Amino acid sequence: MFKSLFKKIKYIYYLFEFSPFISKKRKIQIVILLFTLILGGFSELISISAVVPFLNLLTNKSELINNKIIVFLITNNFLSGDEQVFIFITLLFALASIFSLLIRLFNLRFSYRLSALIGNEISSMAYWKTINIPFIEYSKKNSGSIIAKLSTQTDMTITAIESFLNLLSSLIISLFIIITLLIISPGLTLISILILGSIYFLIASKSKDLLLNYSSKIGRSQINQVRIIQESLGNYRDIILNKKHKFYSKIYKIADLERRLSISNASFLGGFPRYMIETAALLLITLLAFLNSYKNNDTNLIASLGAFAIGTQKLLPSFQSIYSSFITIKARDIPINNVLGLLKQKINKKNYGDLIKNFNFNKSIEIKNINFGYEKNNIFLNNISLTIRKGDKVGIIGKSGSGKSTLMDIIMGLILPINGDILIDGESIVKNKRIDNWQEKISHLSQNIYLNDSSFIENITMDATISKKQKIKAINCAKSAHIHNFIESTKDGYYTNIGERGVKLSGGQRQRLGIARALYLESQILILDEATSALDKKTELSIINTIKDLDDNLTIFMITHREKCLEICDYILDIGGENNHS
Repeated sequence: MFKSLFKKIKYIYYLFEFSPFISKKRKIQIVILLFTLILGGFSELISISAVVPFLNLLTNKSELINNKIIVFLITNNFLSGDEQVFIFITLLFALASIFSLLIRLFNLRFSYRLSALIGNEISSMAYWKTINIPFIEYSKKNSGSIIAKLSTQTDMTITAIESFLNLLSSLIISLFIIITLLIISPGLTLISILILGSIYFLIASKSKDLLLNYSSKIGRSQINQVRIIQESLGNYRDIILNKKHKFYSKIYKIADLERRLSISNASFLGGFPRYMIETAALLLITLLAFLNSYKNNDTNLIASLGAFAIGTQKLLPSFQSIYSSFITIKARDIPINNVLGLLKQKINKKNYGDLIKNFNFNKSIEIKNINFGYEKNNIFLNNISLTIRKGDKVGIIGKSGSGKSTLMDIIMGLILPINGDILIDGESIVKNKRIDNWQEKISHLSQNIYLNDSSFIENITMDATISKKQKIKAINCAKSAHIHNFIESTKDGYYTNIGERGVKLSGGQRQRLGIARALYLESQILILDEATSALDKKTELSIINTIKDLDDNLTIFMITHREKCLEICDYILDIGGENNHS
């Protein structure tokens, strides 16, 4: 029943779809929060109820003395005289107010912390799902869109979850305050709630379409901003040479302005009713006080009116919080859906088994009748078959678009063939679910090798904490890759920072560092995808000689158009042509 109700309020129901991605511990903490919120509601009930005897004490002492509780306390000698009654009532009111304050502060702190912890789980899970989707699915996605969803849009989603917890808190507090006010003055309370509630309802219904529009603009502009940043930083040389500074600055400013104006407009819609409601409530209380003074100056009514005024003063922020939280959630409709999309990504586990230590590559790699195409009617790898012995150096050639890199992706287990099989020492890695084990033995070196913005040794070991044993191993690998002397010549040696993507290094140095990394990881297969195509002939020859000197047991695949690279190959596979032994 409750689920169907929330489905009608789809913007709230979205948040319940995060439940499968939240840990059991967080769910228990949500239940605890609900309990403390109810406790906070009771504390509000007590604090507002304590206002009536306190105001009666100030305006009509004789009426208070007739109170049954006060009479009982006086009769049993707990209180004696007006002074003690005054002190008791004052302390009761003060303690009730302080207790209510402490509960509210605790709930505020707890809900914010819980939002942060839930946010961390959701953000981490979204990232985990993204880096574990099948490679073929990843290749279809836009990196700028992924970055926007994992960063700013995830933050907006966490804000929506925080608003939801705030909405729950305000609903519970409001309920208890309304119950208290109904006890004190039922007629006045009903009229006030009807007036104030109607104002909020009308504003919310009128702003629905505007909020959806703002949400769409926020989501779109965030993705555009990230895309523009990526493109401009990636084309930095071209920006300087072609004087495109103004062009990129202009389109960035447009995207940024659209996002910020949409956020500000949504924030205005969430905040402006507060001032209207406060004014309406103040006028209502003023009118009632005037009518009482004009007619009979009833002191009991003054006490009730005072309690009602304090109750309303507490109720209005809760009403505003309910409204603004709801608006915040609605304004984040698109980012919420995008983050849910990341969380619901399916990880293809059917071809991945448990890692086993005794999975070995000692003899050969056999490619049997491989067929592949990204579309069923466009098969560009047809019946590819070959057997590679361990330690072979295989050259892969072919026309652009013939499927050389795709074949390597299949061999690496990143994508699966439509038909055919891959056998390692006679064992199928696809049928026997050994792709994970196989991938541990492979290193991939492309033309644009990715290097971290960290030190030489961190890029070789792919680790931030380096032991003495690791350093010795890294140095030996760097020597084998013929980059040790250069590293030692830098300011801090192996701890010298190489810059983002190795910007402080030459092309040849980056490739050597990549080879050192592959050796450190003890890879048995090294795949070079046009790794030397951007190098000058002298540097290329030096890299080729380095590759030639590597361990004879290292199996190497080289996608290349350079004849010099093919000279060191034992076998040449021409995609779309004839296969030859060199």
